[in-house]
Amino acid sequence: MEEPGYNKASAVFQNNGCIIECVPVDKDGLCTEKLLGETDIGGIYCTPSHQFPTGSVFTISRRYELLKWAEEQNSFVLEDDYDSELQYYTKPIPALQPIDNHDRVIYFGTFSKALSPSIRMGYMILPKRLLEKYHQLFNYYNSTVPLLNQYVIGSLIEDGQYDRHIRRLSNIFRKRMTCFCKEISKNLSSIKVIGNSRAQYCLLEFPPNLKQEELIRKAEINGVKVYSTMQFWQEKADCPPNTLFMGLCKIKVEDIPDCVTRLKKCMGRGFILLKKDTN
Repeated sequence: MEEPGYNKASAVFQNNGCIIECVPVDKDGLCTEKLLGETDIGGIYCTPSHQFPTGSVFTISRRYELLKWAEEQNSFVLEDDYDSELQYYTKPIPALQPIDNHDRVIYFGTFSKALSPSIRMGYMILPKRLLEKYHQLFNYYNSTVPLLNQYVIGSLIEDGQYDRHIRRLSNIFRKRMTCFCKEISKNLSSIKVIGNSRAQYCLLEFPPNLKQEELIRKAEINGVKVYSTMQFWQEKADCPPNTLFMGLCKIKVEDIPDCVTRLKKCMGRGFILLKKDTN
């Protein structure tokens, strides 16, 4: 798995008896060079189009390096493409699955980001070599997604309404993130916004002397909900202590200035700083 990475995915793997090894990510995505020499990995779970939670996008070269490695090592890549349709700051980069010529990518998608998590609907594209095994294991399982929901979403896609909805949604999210970054720059220039290519969430990087736990408590007192980034790291000690996770998808544009003002109060008088060790 990526480090940091999606904590709920790691919980599923661990609950199914998988042993997790971590591969670091940087501004270009998964550090594929760290995989060289690794021969006992059955699969790599990754988020190439929008790395969670850093927001980085895998470069084309890294994508091909990962696919080449998977073929050479007889391994699989589990591609979680959870929100790529909402990309609007850069030109779309192809997913791993359509450029995979060796049948090594298991592709996951969802409608929860573009429509609603409550419909509980996702999908997967399997390599042909896994179809027989899939049918052996799940032939007698029934889908938990109501047929009516499937029919409605299928109709939205077929007649183009889904694409129009995505364009409207992207415009809303783009305005929201632009406003948020502008307010942060104007009022809290010491804070760096990371992972802002979708406006669903972002990481906030504070000055290195600030204490994460105290900031979370202060933010809650001032009516702003932020979360620790520690949950996304397998190696907790490697998590930068001055970063926080913040969801943006439910904040209205007109409420963003007030949100940033409340955050600013958290850095005011009475905020606890990490003291330098003088020993």
